[in-house]
Amino acid sequence: VPRIITVTPNPSIDLLFEADTLVWDDANRVAMPRRCAGGQGINVTRAARILGGESIAVTLIGGTTGDELLQLLDAEGIDVRPAPAPGTTRTFVAVRERSTGRAMLINPVGPACGPAEETALLEELERCMRRGDWVVSSGSVPPGFDTGFHATVRDRALATGARVVVDGDGPALRAAAPGCTLLVPNLPEAERLLGRRIEGIRDA
Repeated sequence: VPRIITVTPNPSIDLLFEADTLVWDDANRVAMPRRCAGGQGINVTRAARILGGESIAVTLIGGTTGDELLQLLDAEGIDVRPAPAPGTTRTFVAVRERSTGRAMLINPVGPACGPAEETALLEELERCMRRGDWVVSSGSVPPGFDTGFHATVRDRALATGARVVVDGDGPALRAAAPGCTLLVPNLPEAERLLGRRIEGIRDA
């Protein structure tokens, strides 16, 4: 049975708040947030497991936030293969306003990394991959990573005989697009990739 190996170079602890109405320049009293392990690849691994599939999450972990991330993943029974990162894994904050359905998303860029961390993450991935797997490389990359990181994952996965899914944006998505089995951009990402507007389902 094919496995799904996800690569999340920039994971996070997600804090998800809800408020009836958000007020600027004043205190917003809200209930304690839902707190969970996040990052696009980690979310894919979680969904695959819920649907009965086998999935491994390869990710960077740093600092006390990274330690908490590992604990949350372990509590969910997620098979995670961490590579060390300098600094501290980022914290993502979302606040949803119930009265309008709108949400404010605070998304830090993540800890600064370098070639050593990028190499360690790729080596962890290579220890997991086998022919026939699906490799999902997704999300933003931390500062200091090469913008071609997703393309490098693509090349190494294809060389192993795996199939490749890339979910990214901007130059990273453009570099990785050729040769992928599947691309999964959202609407704004697809428009940026193509350099034009997409009007309606037929045009998409």
